[in-house]
Amino acid sequence: MTDTHALLWYGSEKDHKKLSRNALRAFQAASRSEALIWAPSMVVWEAGLISRAGHLKVKPSVLQWAFAIDRQPGFALASLDADVVDVVLNIQLTADIFDLAIIATARAKDLPLITKDAWIVDSGLVPVVW
Repeated sequence: MTDTHALLWYGSEKDHKKLSRNALRAFQAASRSEALIWAPSMVVWEAGLISRAGHLKVKPSVLQWAFAIDRQPGFALASLDADVVDVVLNIQLTADIFDLAIIATARAKDLPLITKDAWIVDSGLVPVVW
């Protein structure tokens, strides 16, 4: 499972240096179809809002970017389904709906989360790869 910043950094070769060695290895393994990294649908939504605010340029569109991720072997999009919503409703550590849904998706799928987000790491809510 990946957090938004980690996927965006991996998607931009100039930003690979922002990833930890472990995170970069995980993404590279997925790119070689040796692992599967899920991208929660909330990652796409958050990336869209970041793009709309002008802080990110995604060509041709965020939707096309999401489809491109989903078509790559080793990557898949995880929907925001009832299981994820149930987990979200039981986590009250932050008002950031994106973080809540990303954590909940990782918990619902019982997967570690690739993230550098300090509060997620410190929360202990999910195992973290970084």
